[in-house]
Amino acid sequence: MFTIITGTQFGDEGKGKIVDLMAREYDLIVRFQGGDNAGHTVVVDGKKYKLHLTPSGVLFNARLLIGPGTVMNPQTLATELNTLADEGTVVDEKKLGIDAKTSIIMPYHVELDGLGESARSVKIGTTKRGIGYAYIDKVARDEVQMSDLADEERLRRRLEELTPIKAAQIQSMGGDPSIMEDETW
Repeated sequence: MFTIITGTQFGDEGKGKIVDLMAREYDLIVRFQGGDNAGHTVVVDGKKYKLHLTPSGVLFNARLLIGPGTVMNPQTLATELNTLADEGTVVDEKKLGIDAKTSIIMPYHVELDGLGESARSVKIGTTKRGIGYAYIDKVARDEVQMSDLADEERLRRRLEELTPIKAAQIQSMGGDPSIMEDETW
């Protein structure tokens, strides 16, 4: 049996809560799109869990998958998984899979998101987490994918290709392109 839960009202419809209520009955829960801009709070046995990226259903026996339509901030995911582990829920590679084509939210996406929002006369209310700019790169095929993180040489080449492009974008939006020289990129 397959069940698809999707929202049509720009978020806050309660999708995460519905998935968590149904998760006990499924073997696989897939997060197929979105990023860590929104979140949901799950209450199980009186205990609250706040999630932004980890797929709903994490507290049950279902296998979890972050799909290729998702834009993922690895720092957010690591923080959530560490918090869950501290609370007694260990999520390992047997429990959670990440599709090789999942796009990675890079620090320059976050920077561009902040610059873009600041430049608008009418604010759109972005969370400044880089979601929109990560999707722009995904559509343009300029993203870093999960598979790139598994191959250090490929990642290095990819970043060497993207760094001057992103530095120029940042500068054109009034930002400091030297941020791209930081070794954490």
